[in-house]
Amino acid sequence: MLPVLVVFGDLVGILGGYFVSVHVLGGNPVVYVNRTYQYLELNDVYVGLIKAAFFGFLIALISCSQGFLTEGGAEGVGKSTTRAVVFSSMTVLISDYFLTAFLF
Repeated sequence: MLPVLVVFGDLVGILGGYFVSVHVLGGNPVVYVNRTYQYLELNDVYVGLIKAAFFGFLIALISCSQGFLTEGGAEGVGKSTTRAVVFSSMTVLISDYFLTAFLF
């Protein structure tokens, strides 16, 4: 699911850039589209999709493992959820550094 969100986010970013460039700043729409095609590399899209799939796997793995280890009722669920979010966030940040170094 995360790679689908990445593609959607990429498209929203390109369309948002088009809107701001053309409608707010008064730029030429043909120039924007041509420059987008000129500077957009397919490798950037592939790397984004690879990273999204990897991060989704990490988040699912960490969250499931924390959920399976939950004890103590509702209070334990709250603590496990917090632990899963913190651990997932830190893992994504650290793995992003190494993935970027490896893929670029």
